[in-house]
Amino acid sequence: VCSSDLVDNDQYQRSVIESLRIIAGLRKSRNWNIEVRLYDKLPLFRLMFIDGWLCLVSHYVYGEGGDGSELPQLFVSVEGRRVKASLFFAFERYFNTLWEGSESWDFESYLE
Repeated sequence: VCSSDLVDNDQYQRSVIESLRIIAGLRKSRNWNIEVRLYDKLPLFRLMFIDGWLCLVSHYVYGEGGDGSELPQLFVSVEGRRVKASLFFAFERYFNTLWEGSESWDFESYLE
């Protein structure tokens, strides 16, 4: 959980726990293939990849409140095969580096 002088840390922690509770419930009740990873350091960007051709990007801003929906969004797509010179490839590589260096969150022990 991120520490910030501008956001109530207890409220932030409650929000994260509630989000994880919802994700765990979806995974269990709908048998969705969801994996959550925990990072030692905050990533620079939020990245969501859809169907191998679209990447949704926004940056993290802590201490401002809100849910992040007011932040600028970047939509990066590739058509056809992936081109290593594309922004999509760069964001995907950044994401994979973070993913490989993170800790997998254990849904089962959390649900007990």
